[in-house]
Amino acid sequence: MKRLLAIGSMALLCAALAVGTTAFAGGADCHANKADAASASAKHECNMTAEECAQEMQKNMATRGWLGIVMDKSDEAAMTITKVYPGSPAEQAGFRAGDKIVSVNGVQVSDKNEEKLHGMLKKSKIGDQVTYVVERGSEDVTLKATLAQIPQDVLAQNVNEHIKADHAVAKN
Repeated sequence: MKRLLAIGSMALLCAALAVGTTAFAGGADCHANKADAASASAKHECNMTAEECAQEMQKNMATRGWLGIVMDKSDEAAMTITKVYPGSPAEQAGFRAGDKIVSVNGVQVSDKNEEKLHGMLKKSKIGDQVTYVVERGSEDVTLKATLAQIPQDVLAQNVNEHIKADHAVAKN
């Protein structure tokens, strides 16, 4: 059974699951404690300096759980997994490229539930077990993953991608 997701604001939920393109349970939202988080995320730009942002991302990810997937960022394919990191909790749980995330801990992925999912995922910690339902072909598959700490090389790559994409760089 194919599902049509209302994608309008699903990009924000996708951002909650991902830094750059690497998905976490709760994302490495550099604005996690900032009042302008929603407006910055909606505009896909960061209002902090690159240095402040990198420090905030490092701090936030010290305890936040990492799943280890990369998702397609295009509107029509939002929530479609394009990569599963080798050795990640996602690989251990059985995630595959091409899976589409349908629900997280029983909460359906939809515009209506976006805020609830975003909040829930941001609170996910290392060691938490999260239950995902993914659409794989014509079947729904339930996968349980125990979240881990993000490897430093993956975090560094994601911080660099975010800085390049969302921070103005002075050009001479």
